[in-house]
Amino acid sequence: MIDVEQTIISQYGASPILNQLIQNMNAYIDPSANINSFYNMAWNVDTAEGWGLDVWGRIVGVSRVVQISQVYLGFGEAGRWNAYQILLNLFPGRGNCYVVDNLDMTFTFKFLFTLSLVELFIVQSSGALPQPAGVSFNVVTP
Repeated sequence: MIDVEQTIISQYGASPILNQLIQNMNAYIDPSANINSFYNMAWNVDTAEGWGLDVWGRIVGVSRVVQISQVYLGFGEAGRWNAYQILLNLFPGRGNCYVVDNLDMTFTFKFLFTLSLVELFIVQSSGALPQPAGVSFNVVTP
């Protein structure tokens, strides 16, 4: 409060306890500092942190949560993804498998071993494997 005297009605204006309480409130709760802190933690994109970044994430539709799985799906050299490496991690010791670029904006996952229905679902629908930049992909098994 800027003008404490104007805040207190005249019959309590001379009360030392009330005046001290109001001065303590001014020291503990500074609205200008709180407003600046709120602006810096929530609305200023350059300085936002914690829940302020969560708010911005909801506003722009970007989650701050990254799901980590036990299968590490990495990217190969020169920024190109390595689907073969992913296949080896998803199906260790099962046999040979590889990826064929069909040169028509599609590719084929070829397995030289039989996939169970669950494994086929993982390959076709789970999103665990990279999707082609083009149109589609298909899966070939024996």
